[in-house]
Amino acid sequence: MKLSIKGVGFSYADTPVLENINLEVDGSELLGIVGPNGAGKTTLLKCMNLILRPGAGNILLDGKEIEKIQRQELAKILGYVPQHSPKAFPTTVFDLILLGRRPYVKWGINENDIKKVTEVMKLLKIEDFALRYFDELSGGERQKVLIARALAQEPDILLLDEPTSNLDLKHQLEVMEIIKNLARKGGISVIMAIHDLNLASRYSDRIVMLKDGTICAAGEPNSLLTSESIRSVYGVEAVVVNNLERPYIVPIKSVDRM
Repeated sequence: MKLSIKGVGFSYADTPVLENINLEVDGSELLGIVGPNGAGKTTLLKCMNLILRPGAGNILLDGKEIEKIQRQELAKILGYVPQHSPKAFPTTVFDLILLGRRPYVKWGINENDIKKVTEVMKLLKIEDFALRYFDELSGGERQKVLIARALAQEPDILLLDEPTSNLDLKHQLEVMEIIKNLARKGGISVIMAIHDLNLASRYSDRIVMLKDGTICAAGEPNSLLTSESIRSVYGVEAVVVNNLERPYIVPIKSVDRM
């Protein structure tokens, strides 16, 4: 499934947030979207999923305008995990993940729906609290449940907004390994907005840098993540260690942006 973003712009009232975004994601790729707060990362993901409707440009899936695809069919193509989970959700973990099967349900839940929910719970290692209530879980546990719900949709493209934001170090690596394997072996394209440059560097096939609502750089981590690009985009002096498999960023101090 090929996602094409052509000249997309978006504004909140009279405040421009995105301007002339051009991007293509094709096949089993993990694309990291990075940039400072307010750069437009979350807004871009929401435009891809039609939570927000772009004020300019087009978004296409295999050449078809996304706005012409029925919502139920779109939910089979795009899975979305927001940055913040709902604080109160008085339902069991199993039932919440089962909601991800809604695009496929016609006359009721069937054996395949139950099987798919069980599979994604095992994948994310959350089967032990299947019958616990969602609002009883920790922030990290909730995050894994929401990822599981999105995977239950069997999407071709998975959109993740800060997928590791509520996770400790161990679970960050665990979730990122799962996400990476989904792209490599499951044939899913993953697009994630992420603050942690080192996680982006380690797991992304390609990175897009946003600044002030525009794409200022895009490419593979080894060529994109440099001291110069980090200083320009973030206003941070950093040392980039290049003797590892992927660049490793060590922030030093804040500086005036160029």
